[in-house]
Amino acid sequence: MDASGVHALITAGRRCEARGRRFTVIRGGRQIDRLLTACGLDGYFDMVSDLDQLPDGELTAAAGL
Repeated sequence: MDASGVHALITAGRRCEARGRRFTVIRGGRQIDRLLTACGLDGYFDMVSDLDQLPDGELTAAAGL
C-alpha cells in the first residue's frame, strides 16, 4: 500500500462518517499495520482481523441487503 491507498481509506472513512455509517478495516499483514500506525491512523479506523469480528448485521447493512 502506498499514499494513494492510505488516501482511499481515509476518503472511504469520511464518506461513511458523513452518511452515519461505520467504516471498518479488515487488517492486512504486519506491513499494513505498521504503515497505518506510522501514519497515525491505527486509532482512526475501526479495525478487525476478519469478518467474523463484525457485529451481527454490520456486513449486511453495509452491503445494502
